[in-house]
Amino acid sequence: MCVVEEAITEHKGNAGKDEVRGSFDARFGVVAVETSTGDVMYGHFMDTVTRTELESRLLACAPAELFLSASLSTSTKKLLMDYAGAADVRAEKTPENSFENGGTVAALADFYGSLASSKKGCLDEKVDAGLEALMTMPEIVVAAFAHIFAYLKQFHLENVLRLGALFRPFAGQQEMTLSPNTIRQLEILHNQTDGTENGSLFWLMNHTKTAFGVRLLKYWVTHPLRDRMLISQRLDAVAEIAESIGDKGRGTTVATLASTLLLLGKLPDLERGITRIYHKTATYEAPFLFCNPVVILSDRNFQRVRDTRSALLSRLISAVTSTSVIDHANKLVTSLNAEAAVAGDKINLFVAGQYPEVDECKENIKSIEEDLESFLPSYRKLLKCSNLEYLSVLETSFLVEIGTKKANRYHPPEVLEASERMALAKEQLNISCAKAWDMFLTDFTSYHMEFRAAVQALAALDCLDSLAVVSCNQGYVRPEFVDEACLLKIEGGRHPVLDSTLQDAFVPNDTVLSGEGERSQIITGPNMGGKSCYIRQVALITIMSQIGSYVPAVTAKLHVFDAVFTRMGAMDRIQRGSSTFFEELSETSTILHKATSRSLVVIIELGRGTSTHNGVAIAYATVHHLLQEVQCFTLFITHYLNVTSGSTIPYVISCGEPGRRP
Repeated sequence: MCVVEEAITEHKGNAGKDEVRGSFDARFGVVAVETSTGDVMYGHFMDTVTRTELESRLLACAPAELFLSASLSTSTKKLLMDYAGAADVRAEKTPENSFENGGTVAALADFYGSLASSKKGCLDEKVDAGLEALMTMPEIVVAAFAHIFAYLKQFHLENVLRLGALFRPFAGQQEMTLSPNTIRQLEILHNQTDGTENGSLFWLMNHTKTAFGVRLLKYWVTHPLRDRMLISQRLDAVAEIAESIGDKGRGTTVATLASTLLLLGKLPDLERGITRIYHKTATYEAPFLFCNPVVILSDRNFQRVRDTRSALLSRLISAVTSTSVIDHANKLVTSLNAEAAVAGDKINLFVAGQYPEVDECKENIKSIEEDLESFLPSYRKLLKCSNLEYLSVLETSFLVEIGTKKANRYHPPEVLEASERMALAKEQLNISCAKAWDMFLTDFTSYHMEFRAAVQALAALDCLDSLAVVSCNQGYVRPEFVDEACLLKIEGGRHPVLDSTLQDAFVPNDTVLSGEGERSQIITGPNMGGKSCYIRQVALITIMSQIGSYVPAVTAKLHVFDAVFTRMGAMDRIQRGSSTFFEELSETSTILHKATSRSLVVIIELGRGTSTHNGVAIAYATVHHLLQEVQCFTLFITHYLNVTSGSTIPYVISCGEPGRRP
């Protein structure tokens, strides 16, 4: 991941530039490249001094290497180096002044083979898709791309930036980006006890069978959908697969679908495999590891389940069973010898007739071998040895041995000349085979996007199958989404992770929030009363619903939320110069600025980081603003009785024993 920063300065009076309003103090361009799969994520955004937006990008892609521009501010360096140290991530700085005076665009334009004549770009007819995508991005993102390009070029991995179709923003228009606090505090990817996946939402939902399915599911879990139609399509697909897993689908098309999806567990990491082929770093066996499974799945299995009710399943299966993908895969693997590929035998790798230069070299070697064999009869007669054969000693071949009291081995003149021709012919064969392998990889790369689309479809099927397995849990129900009204109504809801571990010991809770009724719940009660568990449960059920999963409840009816915000716990970051109180108010400030009327806000014990009177004032003012100004759904836990007795607070509940219904 490369991070580029540009300071935002306020210009007063007639300074020549428009004043930047708000509390932002920096603009960022970020590019992250996964060289093993070809994924390229990018984004640009303005951020406050707390760098919450930047931290969100770090958590979204979990980079193994950070490439930092020389102009980063102190607060940004603190965040990035803190992240690098905690996650054992390698950090490296870019050279200073490496892309001055327009060198940024020029370096990339030279790479893509086309120059831009203006800021918007004037592209020729043969321009690469990567450049076309790049020229629509802001300059600060292009700068990050240039740094990434220069870095990758050192390792001959820069060609991954040509795959413009794989470029995507960190969060799409139809996706919800969960804040760093939400991911951490709701334990979306890792638990807060030992930092492992055990006990996290991802741990609960992950029943994928492939490595590329795992990667896609992590993206789904951290980027729930916020488009009702897309959510419904996922839920329809999950419902059909879940039906195939159950008894109701036995003997039908959906039953065949379930048995076919089980085969995904036998697949290697196809996504990384085809990317290694694209980088031309693959083994001779790699094309078979990709093509054979795709052909088998397409021909023998998925072809039988094309008639599904779900439109999403139909599209994904069609992508996997594409005639073009199958034909190209068959064409490629039939040009290679499978046994030679497994043995790593480059000389016998290519099937005769596919690469004429290789065939010609082999014919030349065969002709020389025939010449050498033709010399043997005369040597046998001359030396009176009817079974005379050529000997090989160490690296010397075609030796003739004369045996008297002492054995002597030598090359007759004509044999010496033929053996020299043989050595030259074998060297030429090696060169021809290397060229043929390079040509084969180039041919394979020309179908890269088609093959990648098929692999992505398999990954999506794997993720949908995983969600279907979760949905088959006892007591899970399909969430229902309402059109326009703001509503969150959960009957008999349970905390997803605790429900899976406690089984029947968890007591369900109901939740009702409405745009025309109570928009908030002010929750109070003794410690260990189940308050935190209850509001986490509501947030997790909401997120699961918009991922496209069934949820642990009797019924769940809700509108599509545009975001879920959380502020929980007391934590300082002394190494970054942030006290507990500063962290608390920074998180709250982010919520107040970003939440909308269609957001869900979850806050626990706001105001603990300061004195009681200040804490009451902060908590009361925050709740008042969320209810009166933002008008979002709010779950607010507090011990301040002054807040619970306020006349503007419409709904106060009290939690008793753990897991009890409020």
